[in-house]
Amino acid sequence: MRACALLSILLGGGLLVWPAFANGYPLLFSDTGAFLAQLLVPFMVWDKPYVYGPVLAVVSLKLTLWLPALAQG
Repeated sequence: MRACALLSILLGGGLLVWPAFANGYPLLFSDTGAFLAQLLVPFMVWDKPYVYGPVLAVVSLKLTLWLPALAQG
């Protein structure tokens, strides 16, 4: 039963992440830069949640956006 649940989670995550693999890079949106800027500028972007930018930095290890894409998938 646990193996079936684990397989379902992995397959579901794969379905969520496959567009990034087909694209060759994680999908970026118009506000991705604003979330990343939250870590570089001394003020928060007024129209973005203040939590996601630091979480993005921690999960990405400031190396790649593949890790957050896989974590979200």
